[in-house]
Amino acid sequence: MNKKIGVAINIILAAILVYFANRYADMQAIKSIPVDKIRYLEQAGDNFFNFGFVVCGISWVLANLMVVKTKRFIWLWLPFVFTTVVAFTIGYHMEDIFLFTKQNGLWKGGFSLSYFFSVFLILVVSIALVINYFVLKRFVIKA
Repeated sequence: MNKKIGVAINIILAAILVYFANRYADMQAIKSIPVDKIRYLEQAGDNFFNFGFVVCGISWVLANLMVVKTKRFIWLWLPFVFTTVVAFTIGYHMEDIFLFTKQNGLWKGGFSLSYFFSVFLILVVSIALVINYFVLKRFVIKA
């Protein structure tokens, strides 16, 4: 029963993430002046960023609960997968906004570190998940 509830919650969270990613894609169709369009794109990207990391946090808590209940560490892949998807989607959004500003003459110089940010974020989360694995392993073995 716990497995079914965990899988159902993660499917719902993934569906909501897909919805926010599609909302960002819908912003591309808006016909407005570039300055307003950038504001809409940034707002949609910020919404995805905020909700995406809430989903990552929820999946992390849910994965820890499922590991404790089922004593299977395979559940720790869920937060990693969610974080990877969110990080690369955020990197894509940041790169898309950067290219749009550059194409429309609103660029103020500089360069984009969007995918570097995504990879760095995934590395930090990977290290945190490995630490979490060892803490849970110690806790689950004692129980």
